[in-house]
Amino acid sequence: MEQYQYLSEIYDKSMELSGIDYDKWFGKIQDLLGSDKEDIKNILELGCGTGNITQRLLEYGYEVVGVDISGEMLSIAKEKLVDFSDKVIFMQQDVCDFDFDIYEIDMILAVNDLINYITDVLDLENLFSFCYEHLRKDGILLFDISSKYKIEHILSDNVYFEEDKDYCMIWQNSYDEDEKIIDMYIDIFKQNQDGLYERYQEEHSQRAYDEDELIEVLKKVGFQNIKTEYIISNNDDKKSERIFFLMKK
Repeated sequence: MEQYQYLSEIYDKSMELSGIDYDKWFGKIQDLLGSDKEDIKNILELGCGTGNITQRLLEYGYEVVGVDISGEMLSIAKEKLVDFSDKVIFMQQDVCDFDFDIYEIDMILAVNDLINYITDVLDLENLFSFCYEHLRKDGILLFDISSKYKIEHILSDNVYFEEDKDYCMIWQNSYDEDEKIIDMYIDIFKQNQDGLYERYQEEHSQRAYDEDELIEVLKKVGFQNIKTEYIISNNDDKKSERIFFLMKK
């Protein structure tokens, strides 16, 4: 079952209802980059989705190659960013199985759980190795993850319901503590032209990664001086729901 085949149609509305602030997210990325952001000209964005962060990168002046596994998500991104067609290239690729050559990159960016979606550690090592090989000297890799705390204690085995005027969605989670894998079963009910609701189903899986586990893999492929920053919840970093990782080649 293809991920985001149906979810793509309601993705942006769902993020809006969830209170996702992309301007704030982009601002956090820029804060983490500090003065280095002025040395960046081109960015490879992995898991670019419907192009919400892509849009802000382009508006800032960067050239972007956006990669996503979902053709449906990319179609929305292309339509949304048609005015930037001379500054962005979109490619449908599985980041665990890249089969294209690319010039040396100033920065590789992967936000909003792309890393969590890579549930096999060997696939993750291969991706990090690709990033290291294709970054220019002093090039930057920046990514974030949903924390292990979030997956184990917030998403866990919970059920979520979301409703808008054109659809409703039921999201059921099942977490395997031994494997550190959360399976997400999504039922989407969309209203058709006759006023009836049609049901669509998707299944997604993510892995809960420890910070130290990721750092070990990053160092194995060559990265050093890896910085992490927590999005703090209630002044307790142990309950942070999102962790950013920043490093240079």
